[in-house]
Amino acid sequence: MTKLEIAKKISTDLDLTRTFAEKSVDTIIDAMKEALTVEKEAITIRRFGTFSIRAKRERVGRNPKTGVEAVISQRKVVQFKPGETFKHFVNENEL
Repeated sequence: MTKLEIAKKISTDLDLTRTFAEKSVDTIIDAMKEALTVEKEAITIRRFGTFSIRAKRERVGRNPKTGVEAVISQRKVVQFKPGETFKHFVNENEL
């Protein structure tokens, strides 16, 4: 599902204009980005999960095709830990 599809669903379900729904989705995403990067705090959405930023250290990796080693620089990654309710929902609705 894309950001535009989410906005369309919100627009339809809540009987809002599509423009307002798109702006709402953009505002939510911007707030999440700011909380994670600027304010350095985790985002917890009850019964869904928690987003946080985790630092990864520098390490040596290997190209699987050639076997050549290369240094992978340190970086930050977004980590998602699903909540129990969400995990249960996913397991109950397996494909």
